[in-house]
Amino acid sequence: MRNMLHETLTEEGYRGRFGSNGKQAFDLVSNKSYDLVLTDLRMQEVDGLTLLNKVKELDSDTSVIVMTAYGTIEDAVAAMKQGAFDFLTKPFDTEHLCVLVGRALESRRLLAENTLLRQEASLSAWD
Repeated sequence: MRNMLHETLTEEGYRGRFGSNGKQAFDLVSNKSYDLVLTDLRMQEVDGLTLLNKVKELDSDTSVIVMTAYGTIEDAVAAMKQGAFDFLTKPFDTEHLCVLVGRALESRRLLAENTLLRQEASLSAWD
């Protein structure tokens, strides 16, 4: 699955880092900020909800898409309550994934732009 995601997203022009398990993903997000995190719900060592919480703790604007082959409504609700951008049940269509990735990154861009505009407005109010 990880290889398919890497290949699909690379073909779409995205760059990324891929951990082979939850611990590696946890280490990646602990050491660098990312615009988007794709995570599986069930992983070895660190599960997807724990990773989601860590990502949001470090940067609440980072978009997180949670994927799982064992999706339940309860899992989806838990992920969304904890700040996930979306929840995908495997198997999923790669076109749908690419649309979600595009939306998540656009959301991140708009949040960053909004923050910048607020900062500029705040500074100009002092002039």
